[in-house]
Amino acid sequence: NTKKAANRINNFNHTVFVSSNVMKKWIDILPSLNSKSTYIPNTIEESSIRSVINHSKDTFRHKLNFKNELFNVVVIGRLMERKNQNLVINNLGKFKTLNKKIHFHFIGRNFTSYGREAKRILSKSSYKSMVSFHGFKNNILDYIYSADCLLLTAVAEASPRVIYESMALKTPVIASNIDGVPELIQDNQTGFLYKNNCIDSLLVKMEQFLELSSINNITQQAHDYYYANFSNQVHAKNYQE
Repeated sequence: NTKKAANRINNFNHTVFVSSNVMKKWIDILPSLNSKSTYIPNTIEESSIRSVINHSKDTFRHKLNFKNELFNVVVIGRLMERKNQNLVINNLGKFKTLNKKIHFHFIGRNFTSYGREAKRILSKSSYKSMVSFHGFKNNILDYIYSADCLLLTAVAEASPRVIYESMALKTPVIASNIDGVPELIQDNQTGFLYKNNCIDSLLVKMEQFLELSSINNITQQAHDYYYANFSNQVHAKNYQE
């Protein structure tokens, strides 16, 4: 119940939103939030980024057993309905038609009812070899850095830190156009946006990506956009002001 949730938020003296899009949506629902809401975007632990990016991708790919002949896609997050990982699981045959051998790496807790259902569906699929479930991992950045692409399938997400991390690590992102995601990903400039929960739109964006002769321009723009707008230094400057 959206209205009920808004009233609960309104009980607080002040609310910080990590997405300006999300903040605007809640203010539209309950205008009284306008005077006591602040937008402060997420940021990430950049020292951890530096400790990873200073090494070659091949070092991590070898350690994680990512095969170079495959197009390795990472999907980060606990398996749950809001994260919508079954958009991939239910459509593996369609990804198979793309001109690339794609392998999906699901990183996150999968011993959930949603995860069990995903694995049940996969067990009956002819394309089960396209998927690996890695479970919860502490070295998430290693997986993001090693990947050819980060895929965000969520149907609701304020401002995902995994996108910030991917931008800083120069890993390309394909993401659903939900909530605060378009504040980070500018379609065909800092990544690729597809229509929320639409497999056909996702396939189009994946195909566009795969047809590029080089992704370096997009990943560099994403990297620069992160450091110009969301870096620790930018946060510190904004707090001082």
